[in-house]
Amino acid sequence: MTRVKVCGITNSVDAQNAVFAGADALGFIWVPETPRYLPGFEQGESVPIGVPPFVSRVAVCRNANEAPETLGLLYDTLQYYDYTAEVEQWRGRVRLIQAFRVRNRASVDSLLCSVELKPPDAVLLDAYHEKQLGGAGVTFDWSLALEVKQKMGIPLILAGGLTPENVGTAIRQVRPYAVDISSGVEATPGKKDPSKIVAFFEAIREADASLMEL
Repeated sequence: MTRVKVCGITNSVDAQNAVFAGADALGFIWVPETPRYLPGFEQGESVPIGVPPFVSRVAVCRNANEAPETLGLLYDTLQYYDYTAEVEQWRGRVRLIQAFRVRNRASVDSLLCSVELKPPDAVLLDAYHEKQLGGAGVTFDWSLALEVKQKMGIPLILAGGLTPENVGTAIRQVRPYAVDISSGVEATPGKKDPSKIVAFFEAIREADASLMEL
């Protein structure tokens, strides 16, 4: 069954709705100057505290240098874009997800070399965007994601422009370990739409069921 991470959680209501729908992980953004930034305990770190057992809490950062002080305590997973040596201090202590922005085949080749040298626990593929690390709501060529999956020996998480309308096609084409959704289930940046969350999970379950019948 396809696992699901709902990213860009900024409030307890959205967290509860995602968990109720069946989310395996929630992502909390630690990249300043973004609409989904979770800026500190007083303003928002109480949100991940309320996440129930068996749901992973992911700190999404530009790099390990910007990880919150509560990584390893409040957060059990670090998702990072830029590899730095500081990642190694967390290896074996939290799960590591390295995110790559796919622009073209050259970016795929670079990705595969990087993963081979410093393998994370999973790789997340997102669409390239000039101004945003993620949450831009744009897709990329999923055939490149399938190629990466076939060449890697670690789980692949598919992100980038997924919606209730296209996630089924993405799952059938790539068959990723997990999918990652943020803007595709939002009413406004940083605020999720409960009906879109439900529709997203229904589309995933339908796709999974159709693959099991093959």
